[in-house]
Amino acid sequence: PNARPNWWGPATRAQSAGDPSVPLTAPVSQVEVMFHHQYTAAAPPLPMDDVRALLASEPTPGWVKPQRPRPRLVGRMAPPSRGSGRRPKRPAPRRKSPGKPIRPEPQAEVVTEDEAPKTQRFAETLTRPGLPPGLGVHEEHTEGGVQNDIALHVAEKIRQLQAQNSKDFIWVIIESCRDCAHHDSSLRHDETAYKSRCQKLTESILEKFPEGVHVDVLAEPLATSSEADGVDAEVEQTDADPAPKAPPGPNYRIGSLEVYMCCMSPLRPWGAAPLSKRGFGANIFGLCISSKLKSRAWPSNEAVLKRMSLSMPQVPVEVLVRNDLGFPIPGVALSVFCAEQQVAQNSTDQTGSVHLLVPLFAPVTLRAERVTPALHMERQEKILEIMAPDTQITFIAETCVQLWQLETEKELIVYCRDPRMDMEIAVQPIPDLVPFVGSLEYNSGETVRADADGFIRTLGDPLADADFVSCNGWRSCSVGAKSVQVQGTGRLVEVGRLGTPIAQISLVTCCCASSIPNARVSVNGVHFGLTDLGPVSCSLRMGDHQLLVEHSFLPSQGLNLPLKIQGATTCGIPVEFPLDRLRFLCTAAPGTRTPSAGCQGTSDLWLVGGDLAQWRCTRGAPAMDAEVWLWDGELRHAEHTLAVQAGALSRHGWGLKDQSGSSRSSEDGGTCPFTEALANPVANIGPWQVVLQCAPASTTNSCVVTRLARPANGDAPALWLARLVAAPDAEAASVAPCLHVHSTCCSTGAAGVSVSLNGTPVGEIGENGELKLPNARGSCRVGIQGVPSCLLPGSTNEYLAHFHCSKRMDLELACLVWVYSWHPEADEDEDQDEVNQDAMAMVFVCSNVEQIPDEARAVVGRLSCPQAEEPEIILEGQSLGPVLLRRSWLFAHGNCLVSQLSLDVVAPPGYVYEARSPSP
Repeated sequence: PNARPNWWGPATRAQSAGDPSVPLTAPVSQVEVMFHHQYTAAAPPLPMDDVRALLASEPTPGWVKPQRPRPRLVGRMAPPSRGSGRRPKRPAPRRKSPGKPIRPEPQAEVVTEDEAPKTQRFAETLTRPGLPPGLGVHEEHTEGGVQNDIALHVAEKIRQLQAQNSKDFIWVIIESCRDCAHHDSSLRHDETAYKSRCQKLTESILEKFPEGVHVDVLAEPLATSSEADGVDAEVEQTDADPAPKAPPGPNYRIGSLEVYMCCMSPLRPWGAAPLSKRGFGANIFGLCISSKLKSRAWPSNEAVLKRMSLSMPQVPVEVLVRNDLGFPIPGVALSVFCAEQQVAQNSTDQTGSVHLLVPLFAPVTLRAERVTPALHMERQEKILEIMAPDTQITFIAETCVQLWQLETEKELIVYCRDPRMDMEIAVQPIPDLVPFVGSLEYNSGETVRADADGFIRTLGDPLADADFVSCNGWRSCSVGAKSVQVQGTGRLVEVGRLGTPIAQISLVTCCCASSIPNARVSVNGVHFGLTDLGPVSCSLRMGDHQLLVEHSFLPSQGLNLPLKIQGATTCGIPVEFPLDRLRFLCTAAPGTRTPSAGCQGTSDLWLVGGDLAQWRCTRGAPAMDAEVWLWDGELRHAEHTLAVQAGALSRHGWGLKDQSGSSRSSEDGGTCPFTEALANPVANIGPWQVVLQCAPASTTNSCVVTRLARPANGDAPALWLARLVAAPDAEAASVAPCLHVHSTCCSTGAAGVSVSLNGTPVGEIGENGELKLPNARGSCRVGIQGVPSCLLPGSTNEYLAHFHCSKRMDLELACLVWVYSWHPEADEDEDQDEVNQDAMAMVFVCSNVEQIPDEARAVVGRLSCPQAEEPEIILEGQSLGPVLLRRSWLFAHGNCLVSQLSLDVVAPPGYVYEARSPSP
């Protein structure tokens, strides 16, 4: 060990190398070794009881003997004179001889008169011939305090014990006096005392050190040289370097109770030395930890155990640092502390392991930590006692992953990597990577946020139970299945792709919050879609944006609104449609706006959305010569009264709310207050009074503004609301109420149409198109059956008639036609490209939208009607209809417009158009 005192080692090595300038020192005491170790390690001093026990187990060293007050100088190589009382002369220096090195003069040291003979004898032992060169110790002792003639027998004993049990690594050999009955009677030895003390000492040692320590009594030494030769023959040797033979000696030493602690290389107790310079004993290090012959006292068991603890060798211990998944963690600093002092330190390699030298049978604290950000490991400590060499100790650390993010315009891509990989190689193909600043959400509800460097540490795999990965300003996404395979790999693995927040933008009515279709939504100049199927999902980054909503009801520049996205979750953004774009118009035949006296003029009240000039150009608008003016009145509701001035709804009626203070959408089961108010228009200015209007719907909850925005479903850009009369009928009291239903194509009465009054059938329309209603009084609910509702005013079959204002109610059937083609379905076995010669596609013209099948297709061609206002209508193949046919004023009394229809269709590829003859 590095901390072992080695002040005699340099001298021994120097002398063995042939350097006589370095003086040899006498062997030091184990107490001196202990004190020197305590001093250099800055350890607290041992208790005095322990020091007294150590001193009692060793011979008295020279430095504790009293010194005389008058020291004398004695040459180290020359013995002092005895009895003369004169100072010895300093030997004259040798003359220089050519070609030979000059030895330095021996130095003098200060010794007392009592120590001078001892110093002389020690110097004589160093110059005796036959002493093995470089031994540097007394001839009768080794460095560890084991006598030479006993050392080989101890080595032989250990060889035998090691052959019997190879698991032991520390052997305690007790040399005890035997055959006390044959000793001189003056010695007064009691052999049972020796056996009893040996037994108690053995039990104490095995109780203190239960594993790896074997205690045995030294066997009888070899009595003859031939037996010694046999012992030496079993020791491994070579011809060039024969093993030394055991010196002749007695079979036992009288009064001995010596305790030797031995280990085999590479283990070496503190202060121990090889039992021999060559052979098997050279691999065994022995130490005399107690000697009765030297101390002249029985050994103390406590002192033996404490000295064994202090002399225990340091053994290699393998420390493994792994994470929860079993992968090694390199670069972890490990420190060993014994008695609050650090005795060893090292770091783990790439395999996550390290070997440390730890004292045996001593409480030590093993500390492991790593402070680097890449593989940070919290400090862990283990207090343990090593009982055997090559002990394996494992530290389990948290599993760590590092998350990285790559930000794009629409996505935030999150990657993960194993921190043990080479980062430069991993990110080389992916630039602009920065540490992830989000968190992982687990199925248990726990959220773990990454630190500033993107590291996440948990017990177990951090990505195993993670459900979602989230980041502020981005939508959360699920964790990819391949992300759990990142541990142990050298590559980046994609965890997930976080999208931008979703803003669901819709155009809604301010009356009932119903969604308006056909609205075009754009953000920052980028078109995202139409509101045909509901709100438009816009993927937007957090921050400020510019929203643009366009619709045919809105001005040409649309609605420009600032939009701010504040959260990462999906949010709904309703944009209210202003009702000031709606117009209430009255249309009448030319010259009827100001009827003459005695004449009762009629007009129709329309609700028009969008641009009025554009509406006048559509086919569903009134005739071009009709009179059109803005209506003034009120829309009365049970809870609200909406004022209409100059055809525009007052701004106070825009935000219609229920009694709870919130708008309830008609799409969610609520009723639209604006739609209910439209069923009860009341004129405030002028002679025009409402005599016929659409009956309030009791089953439908649709918003009228939404119906206006669905021209693709058959609705016109304007809705018929009511029939107005200019002045009350003077003969209203004498004339019976009458209902007149006729067509606009040829003014023919709708014979056979059933009529009901307040839910009770009252008859059918006659050939002249009229039906008398004698029981009609005041306001009645009139129902029309047998006619498609799409042809009646307001697209309804029920009206509220006010017979107190007018006795005659006129209902015109609009001449609407739809043109479409029907293709037969191809068989599954037939190729779609092959045309079946027997299969024919047909072109239909109908006047009821409910008759159009779902497979209908728009046709390309031309629809002709000579006596209509628009004699020729081009079919572009974009819409099925409807097409409104209105008689031209040039042909006031002509044939039916439907009978004059002619159709010319452009056949699709693979077909030839053949008109039906005769035409239906």
